[in-house]
Amino acid sequence: MPEPLAVLIGRYLTSLVRENASPHTIRNYTIDLQGWLAFLTPPAGDPPAIEAIDTLTIREWLASLYEQQLQNQSIRRKLAAVRSFFRWAERAGIVRKNVARLVRTPKAPQLIPHVPSPETTATLIEAVPGKAAETARPHPSRDLAIFELLYGCGIRISELVGLNMADVDFSERWLRVRGKGRKERQVPYGDKKRKVRKRNKMHS
Repeated sequence: MPEPLAVLIGRYLTSLVRENASPHTIRNYTIDLQGWLAFLTPPAGDPPAIEAIDTLTIREWLASLYEQQLQNQSIRRKLAAVRSFFRWAERAGIVRKNVARLVRTPKAPQLIPHVPSPETTATLIEAVPGKAAETARPHPSRDLAIFELLYGCGIRISELVGLNMADVDFSERWLRVRGKGRKERQVPYGDKKRKVRKRNKMHS
């Protein structure tokens, strides 16, 4: 007898943990698959077996997401979660094919990201020490270094938070950054960050 859909989803999410998927991905896929499961579950009934789910079922689910007026970007992510689940089920021999792969992906909006001007960024960075002093924050140089690294190196906030001292090569001015999927890359940092580090040493 095939396992219930909820059990299979639980097994899939456990496999993501074993594969060291990022906590952000696991959290989002958990929410998306639970929502998908709720859509498939009739009142006072059980969801269909995984073998009974076809492309029409998935299209009906996507139509319900459009009715909720979700953005295309959110719908794309939810569909990606279902596709990944079916891909896992196909590899495990639970289904013969990934029916979610046959459903067309909604187009992503072509948005041009807003980038602050150099003048705006410089004003923000120069205001950090003064603002920190006014609010009696204990580490104004650290706060300035955070802004400098985010703007000057182009790293994500999550990547910055994940940095350890061992990830900083002070002599060669490199950062070892861990990005999505726990992939590592080297990012150079400029002379201004090095001067902030020297200032921190003098104040310590």
